[in-house]
Amino acid sequence: MHSSTLIGAPPVGWLMTHDEKAFFRELGARIAALRKEHGLTQTQLAETLDLTQQMVVSYEVGRRRVPVSLLPAIAEALAVSLEQLIGQKAAPAKRGRRRSSSSRSSVFSGYPAPSSASSWRCSTP
Repeated sequence: MHSSTLIGAPPVGWLMTHDEKAFFRELGARIAALRKEHGLTQTQLAETLDLTQQMVVSYEVGRRRVPVSLLPAIAEALAVSLEQLIGQKAAPAKRGRRRSSSSRSSVFSGYPAPSSASSWRCSTP
Protein backbone atom coordinates (compact mmCIF):
# COMPACT_ATOMS: atom_id res chain seq x y z
CA MET A 1 0.00 0.00 0.00
CA HIS A 2 1.26 3.45 -0.88
CA SER A 3 2.06 5.58 2.16
CA SER A 4 -0.21 8.43 1.04
CA THR A 5 -3.28 6.19 0.79
CA LEU A 6 -5.93 7.04 3.38
CA ILE A 7 -7.96 4.28 4.98
CA GLY A 8 -11.34 5.34 6.31
CA ALA A 9 -12.34 8.95 6.73
CA PRO A 10 -9.75 11.73 6.60
CA PRO A 11 -8.40 13.08 9.89
CA VAL A 12 -10.44 15.69 11.75
CA GLY A 13 -9.30 19.15 10.78
CA TRP A 14 -8.64 18.16 7.19
CA LEU A 15 -10.82 20.53 5.19
CA MET A 16 -13.38 20.90 7.97
CA THR A 17 -15.04 23.91 9.53
CA HIS A 18 -14.78 24.66 13.23
CA ASP A 19 -18.34 23.38 13.73
CA GLU A 20 -17.56 20.11 11.95
CA LYS A 21 -14.45 19.59 14.09
CA ALA A 22 -16.49 20.17 17.24
CA PHE A 23 -19.22 17.79 16.05
CA PHE A 24 -16.81 14.91 15.40
CA ARG A 25 -15.01 15.43 18.71
CA GLU A 26 -18.35 15.38 20.55
CA LEU A 27 -19.49 12.35 18.56
CA GLY A 28 -16.29 10.53 19.48
CA ALA A 29 -16.75 11.38 23.15
CA ARG A 30 -20.35 10.06 22.99
CA ILE A 31 -19.16 6.83 21.34
CA ALA A 32 -16.54 6.36 24.07
CA ALA A 33 -19.04 7.07 26.86
CA LEU A 34 -21.66 4.71 25.42
CA ARG A 35 -19.06 2.01 24.83
CA LYS A 36 -17.96 2.24 28.47
CA GLU A 37 -21.60 2.23 29.68
CA HIS A 38 -22.05 -1.08 27.87
CA GLY A 39 -18.85 -2.48 29.35
CA LEU A 40 -17.16 -2.85 25.97
CA THR A 41 -13.48 -2.41 25.28
CA GLN A 42 -12.28 -0.56 22.20
CA THR A 43 -11.12 -3.90 20.81
CA GLN A 44 -14.55 -5.48 21.32
CA LEU A 45 -16.31 -2.57 19.62
CA ALA A 46 -13.76 -2.69 16.80
CA GLU A 47 -14.41 -6.39 16.25
CA THR A 48 -18.16 -5.81 16.19
CA LEU A 49 -17.74 -3.08 13.58
CA ASP A 50 -15.05 -4.94 11.60
CA LEU A 51 -12.51 -2.18 12.31
CA THR A 52 -9.13 -2.02 13.96
CA GLN A 53 -8.84 -0.89 17.56
CA GLN A 54 -6.75 2.05 16.30
CA MET A 55 -9.64 3.28 14.16
CA VAL A 56 -11.99 3.18 17.15
CA VAL A 57 -9.44 5.21 19.13
CA SER A 58 -9.19 7.72 16.28
CA TYR A 59 -12.97 8.12 16.19
CA GLU A 60 -13.31 8.40 19.97
CA VAL A 61 -10.69 11.13 20.33
CA GLY A 62 -11.98 12.98 17.28
CA ARG A 63 -8.84 12.48 15.22
CA ARG A 64 -10.83 11.02 12.32
CA ARG A 65 -14.32 11.63 11.00
CA VAL A 66 -16.71 8.74 11.46
CA PRO A 67 -18.06 7.76 8.03
CA VAL A 68 -21.80 8.31 7.76
CA SER A 69 -22.17 4.74 6.47
CA LEU A 70 -20.78 3.45 9.78
CA LEU A 71 -23.20 5.35 12.04
CA PRO A 72 -26.08 2.81 11.91
CA ALA A 73 -23.73 -0.04 12.85
CA ILE A 74 -22.26 1.96 15.74
CA ALA A 75 -25.74 2.89 16.98
CA GLU A 76 -26.82 -0.75 16.83
CA ALA A 77 -23.66 -1.97 18.60
CA LEU A 78 -24.21 0.58 21.37
CA ALA A 79 -28.00 -0.01 21.54
CA VAL A 80 -28.98 3.60 20.84
CA SER A 81 -30.88 5.39 18.09
CA LEU A 82 -29.02 7.33 15.43
CA GLU A 83 -30.46 10.50 16.92
CA GLN A 84 -29.03 9.66 20.34
CA LEU A 85 -25.69 8.74 18.81
CA ILE A 86 -25.28 12.03 16.98
CA GLY A 87 -26.52 14.02 19.96
CA GLN A 88 -29.96 15.07 18.80
CA LYS A 89 -32.87 14.95 21.12
CA ALA A 90 -35.72 12.81 19.86
CA ALA A 91 -38.52 14.89 18.37
CA PRO A 92 -41.64 14.85 20.53
CA ALA A 93 -44.47 12.74 19.21
CA LYS A 94 -47.00 14.68 17.22
CA ARG A 95 -50.18 15.24 19.10
CA GLY A 96 -53.67 15.58 17.84
CA ARG A 97 -56.06 13.51 15.83
CA ARG A 98 -54.96 11.76 12.72
CA ARG A 99 -57.10 12.45 9.74
CA SER A 100 -59.31 9.62 8.70
CA SER A 101 -59.18 8.52 5.09
CA SER A 102 -62.54 10.18 4.47
CA SER A 103 -61.30 13.53 5.76
CA ARG A 104 -58.13 13.18 3.70
CA SER A 105 -60.14 12.53 0.57
CA SER A 106 -62.21 15.66 1.26
CA VAL A 107 -59.07 17.68 0.53
CA PHE A 108 -59.51 16.65 -3.11
CA SER A 109 -63.28 17.06 -3.18
CA GLY A 110 -63.05 20.35 -5.10
CA TYR A 111 -61.36 18.67 -8.07
CA PRO A 112 -63.35 16.92 -10.77
CA ALA A 113 -63.16 13.15 -10.78
CA PRO A 114 -62.15 11.49 -14.04
CA SER A 115 -65.11 10.02 -15.87
CA SER A 116 -63.28 6.83 -16.75
CA ALA A 117 -59.80 5.38 -16.80
CA SER A 118 -59.77 5.58 -20.60
CA SER A 119 -60.06 9.37 -20.48
CA TRP A 120 -56.49 9.49 -19.15
CA ARG A 121 -55.00 7.48 -21.99
CA CYS A 122 -53.31 9.10 -24.92
CA SER A 123 -54.74 8.24 -28.27
CA THR A 124 -52.47 7.59 -31.19
CA PRO A 125 -53.49 8.21 -34.79
